[in-house]
Amino acid sequence: MREFVTGMSLFFVSYLVVYSVYAFIVMIKGTVFLHQFQSRRKFRNHLHHDYYVPISILIPAQTEDKNIAKTVQSLLGLRYKLYEIVVIDDSLDYKTREAFIKKFDMKPVDRPIQKRLETKEVSHIYQSVIEDVRITLLKKDQGGIIDAIHAGINVAEYPYFTCLNPNSSLAEDALQKLAQPILEDDKILFCRGFVKVVRDGDLYKKSLYKKKYMNGFLVGTSNLENIYFYHGDTERSFLPQFDLFQKDVVVKLGGYDLKGCGENFELARKIEDYCSENQSEHLIKYAPDAFCFVASYHNLTTFFKQRKKWARSFRHLFLHSHSNGVKWLCSLLYDFLAPIIIILSGIALLVGSFKQIIDIYPILLFLGAYIVLMSAIYSHLCILRIRSEKMKVSIIDTVVIFFYSILEVTIFQFLTFGAKLVSFFF
Repeated sequence: MREFVTGMSLFFVSYLVVYSVYAFIVMIKGTVFLHQFQSRRKFRNHLHHDYYVPISILIPAQTEDKNIAKTVQSLLGLRYKLYEIVVIDDSLDYKTREAFIKKFDMKPVDRPIQKRLETKEVSHIYQSVIEDVRITLLKKDQGGIIDAIHAGINVAEYPYFTCLNPNSSLAEDALQKLAQPILEDDKILFCRGFVKVVRDGDLYKKSLYKKKYMNGFLVGTSNLENIYFYHGDTERSFLPQFDLFQKDVVVKLGGYDLKGCGENFELARKIEDYCSENQSEHLIKYAPDAFCFVASYHNLTTFFKQRKKWARSFRHLFLHSHSNGVKWLCSLLYDFLAPIIIILSGIALLVGSFKQIIDIYPILLFLGAYIVLMSAIYSHLCILRIRSEKMKVSIIDTVVIFFYSILEVTIFQFLTFGAKLVSFFF
């Protein structure tokens, strides 16, 4: 017993030390990324011409997606000349579907579909053109979100696509900024924009990119995660992403993983593995000023359920990943096995303290220092991100950001660990 408790205590301390060093490296990487982005934006010669990357916006809609009409209406205001909107009705209720058809004056059309990806049968296709943007609605047999996305890819007419959540919106210039790197280099397989979490009531308002990152604890902590992973730890990110994919390579790879949850991070990881296997460059670019806005979680229960769903998908990706040794080891220790390590370590510390085998107070002091350090890292990247958007950060803002960082490092990360653990069994 003594050997186990002592060993687990030492392992736990070492575990946190190594992760602290890793997080510090992530912070440096993120700081360099943001400074480079600001320099490029300052001196970049923006392309102003009539050439555009044709983009299909795919939106899979299911029973609970009541805001689908609002989402499409908001997308009609984008400052981009060549895009289409494809809504895939996998299980919308009758009233929502009919209201959508009526709002956009859609008519049934008869057109062939090239089944490049296998999906359930598409029974009806409706189309309309509003403000020079073609809107397509597919009515198909219910097959789940991945099946719906694949049906959208089959119908999409443009060489690049992005897949959006039905409860999301884009900044007016989002497609323009997301497509800019591809205009500069057509070998890019996908380009990643930035996801900003906002309150439900703000989702379809203008000037969302100026909304505060810290606007409620669920909004604030979600944005902290997005900033940390986007600007530093992209290899381990499984958060909502706003990506522009090259359709041909996605079809070649068989589309989204059928055992996944239909999130963009699954497809992004698949493309990264494809590049590694073929010893090609990682033709991936980032557009930090291309904004996608998503609604925050309604409550902690919703947060937990979503994290559990992502954990199942991430576990499948991890088992089938071809990442290099360092990435694989980080994923093993800090994603795949983290819940088990935390629980065993917690049990060892409690037993050791109760049996007076170890002195728990130095470990608690170290744990407190770890929380402060990690909170400082999250706060630093968040403040840099806000300043990169030319917004001021007051002393009060700094205190609020640090407070939410503490919540993220303690409560929300442990909720995430719990969701990962539950996903092993349910």
